[in-house]
Amino acid sequence: REQATRRLRQLRAGRPWGRIGTARVLLMGRVAARAGLTDEVDAALAEIVRRNVPPGLRLRAALELSGAGDDTHILALLEGVHDRPGNIGLQAAYHRARTLHRLGRAAEAEIAFLEVIERDRGITPFYAMWSELQLDDVRASMIGSCLPDATCGDEAAPEASAVSTSASTDASASTDTSNTDASASTVESNPDAHPGAEAPVGVEAMAGASEEHAEQVVQTLPESPLVSLPAKPEGEIGAVVEEEAAPSPNLEAVVANFTPTQPQELDVERAIETLAPLAEEYGDAYPWFGRAHDYLLIGEVDEAGRQLYEAFLAWREASGRPIRRTGRESVARGDNRPRQFLGWELKRKRRELTGEARLALADVGVALGDIGVSTGFGGWDRVAERPRAYAAQVEAAASRHGLDPNLLFAIMRVESVYQKEIVSYAGAIGLCQIMPRTGQLIANSLHRSDYTAADLLDPETNLEFAAWYLRSLIERFDGRVPLAIASYNGGPHNVRQWMASQPEDMPLDVFLEHIPFEQTHRYVRRVLTHYRAYRAQQGLPMISLSTDLPAVRTDTVAF
Repeated sequence: REQATRRLRQLRAGRPWGRIGTARVLLMGRVAARAGLTDEVDAALAEIVRRNVPPGLRLRAALELSGAGDDTHILALLEGVHDRPGNIGLQAAYHRARTLHRLGRAAEAEIAFLEVIERDRGITPFYAMWSELQLDDVRASMIGSCLPDATCGDEAAPEASAVSTSASTDASASTDTSNTDASASTVESNPDAHPGAEAPVGVEAMAGASEEHAEQVVQTLPESPLVSLPAKPEGEIGAVVEEEAAPSPNLEAVVANFTPTQPQELDVERAIETLAPLAEEYGDAYPWFGRAHDYLLIGEVDEAGRQLYEAFLAWREASGRPIRRTGRESVARGDNRPRQFLGWELKRKRRELTGEARLALADVGVALGDIGVSTGFGGWDRVAERPRAYAAQVEAAASRHGLDPNLLFAIMRVESVYQKEIVSYAGAIGLCQIMPRTGQLIANSLHRSDYTAADLLDPETNLEFAAWYLRSLIERFDGRVPLAIASYNGGPHNVRQWMASQPEDMPLDVFLEHIPFEQTHRYVRRVLTHYRAYRAQQGLPMISLSTDLPAVRTDTVAF
């Protein structure tokens, strides 16, 4: 506080507020906020409110000083900005609703949250999800008490009070704090944006983009003109919630009440029947079709799936959109697969694979339980359905480590789009994109002495390691699922640094706006909204999410 007070005197230099530039006023507000100097924060806020500053700067000031200053000033900054079109207006509308709720203006907050839900109809409706969760608290406050099992306002309990405290610290002596695990756009991603590589410096977070475009999804997907996104089904995020909506459960209750689904039966006979004519018609260009057919005849389902995936890679390459890293060879080499130079005639034949044939191959992938093949050939249509890929392995791993399987499905969906052999340019491997170094540390904690990086290509191992690691992150961040998700992508050490740089009373949903790694900023939104959608598949509400940041402390686990 003393240092901040001296710094504020230096910045002001004895001048009246009217002679200080707006950027310096905002800087003074930030300095005061991080030191807990409430009066100084309010003075800076009041000055910005008085000025005719652009909407983007008003929103920025409101978000940077939320939790540190008077909410009356925060609301004044957001008024008018919330009516603007596009992402900036949607972002301001949500935080205006939150501010109304904190000010005790529950009836206005309810209307504001419902308006956000109606407006946020993007592919990843992040603000609609949060608004749905906040409505429980708003309506409870309107009747003077919390609903059963619901949380109230900013005093909400963590999502999971504990996922058993047995997270191993075997690797705590490690100095690997750069992490880890994941590229939100695993294939063809920028290695500089991956937490396993050197972390980018000074990247400004996007200002709350609520709509993800097709090009932001993993680039393994074909761009078939025959496939379109289905209309949003009733009950998805974006629909106005019912007045009597059930309160959201917390993660601990979800895990306790989880019932495994029945394992999906494979339809090998249908796959054989579908592949036979495809092998005959396209056998010269795609010999893998015939090989997959023959493997199925002798019961080698996994190898048949691998052959079909090789066929998908060949089609991608012939179409001019190659996937450079995949499978054991890329893991062993730590590099791209060797390039194959195709003759023009073979390339032309491979390009002649019709949309109808690709959809048939997507059906074969479903019949064999290989959703990576299905999404590869089927494209957006298969992805939009959010298949419960590798359900038996997901549910077994989640059960062993006290996770909601739907959270693991969401992680896998964003990381790899269910493609089990994919390798990112930063070296992350498999369904949940685990870095080899992180995999080794997890293996040590699980006492897996026979681990090699190639084991991460196996769905069972990859999902087991991802479940253990995600569970440990949830514990380390006191049950805050959004922070665990951010750590999975950006690294827990970085997340703690980001938390330390913000006012300690900043709400968690505001903190998420300040994640400086653009990839991690986007990743958290995508995983949370896919998590919500996976739960909706089972007719379940989204779990409750606390809006309180946990205390910043030293992390004893170094990965």
